[in-house]
Amino acid sequence: MKDFSKEYRESLNYYRQFEENDAKSELDSLFDSVKEYRTSKFYRDTLEFCKRFKQLAPFNAMMVKLQRPSSRFVLTAAQWMKMYGRTIIPNSRPVVILSFQPVSYLYDISDTEICSNKAKSDNIILEGIKHQYDTKQEVAQSDLDQLVNNLAIHGIDYTDNFRAGVSYGAQLEFLDKPREITIRLNRTNNIKYFAYYLISVNETLSTGAKYASIMHELGHFFCHHLLSPGKNKWWKPRILSHVEEEFEAESVAWLTCERLNIQNPSERYLASFLDNNSEIPKGISIDHIFKAHNKVWELLFTDKNVKEGYLYKFDDSFKKLVDQGTNKRKSRSPIIRQLDLNFEM
Repeated sequence: MKDFSKEYRESLNYYRQFEENDAKSELDSLFDSVKEYRTSKFYRDTLEFCKRFKQLAPFNAMMVKLQRPSSRFVLTAAQWMKMYGRTIIPNSRPVVILSFQPVSYLYDISDTEICSNKAKSDNIILEGIKHQYDTKQEVAQSDLDQLVNNLAIHGIDYTDNFRAGVSYGAQLEFLDKPREITIRLNRTNNIKYFAYYLISVNETLSTGAKYASIMHELGHFFCHHLLSPGKNKWWKPRILSHVEEEFEAESVAWLTCERLNIQNPSERYLASFLDNNSEIPKGISIDHIFKAHNKVWELLFTDKNVKEGYLYKFDDSFKKLVDQGTNKRKSRSPIIRQLDLNFEM
């Protein structure tokens, strides 16, 4: 599957340092204080804006929209010159986004002018951007396998043997009795540990539908709608209504599917809700939606290191086991951890 936003992947590390902050984010405070931002119309426009700017993380696309909602296509000065032979018009006002610098300055196409005979006109550039994503991508079995294989580092098991009606996609559940799973430690060793969560996908679904359904359930997971395991207290569960939880999860799935340009089953739900409600649900967190999307995106294209998962980050016993196993790379035998299942909730 083609990754349409490689530049965005490079910015994910920036957001990791904030992902477990329980304090109310500045973004959510902004949405609460400005009434217009909580209207269904503004939210719909924001999603469409993020859809157009695939090279930007949703949070940065939001920053562009808030600063300059009329933007049509934004790049850095260096990118405009290298890709399109354009320079920035003197005294143009840039929009600011977060990056490793720690900020970058972007200019809309209206802030640029042609400086080369080979440069393309505004209309040609904008039409090219508009139509490059017209054809939907197909989800291959290898794409699904990549995503599923990365679930284990977060303590999530997976099964696609779930029998349900054709309209039922998948479910995510917290396991009262953790299930043993195999987690890849390195090229030669695996770790036998326990999954605290299970994603069950309808066995009748196509590969693409399974893929999208997993994204929806991961939206619930990374938005912290479920309990966290045992004494570890990975996060404080967020108490939301069913409508609020579904709206957040569907938004996460929508952002991810649109960025990948694959079939998006969340589109119908969001369109129906936004058509029939003047405002978005009161309890939802834009900040959690964007951060959850970032976490889902990290699982899509490459094998993740075990130390990047929630198990290593929050489960001290697992962290100790991994650190011990890392020092025993010459051994090819599995490392087994027997977990006391009688933990307290």
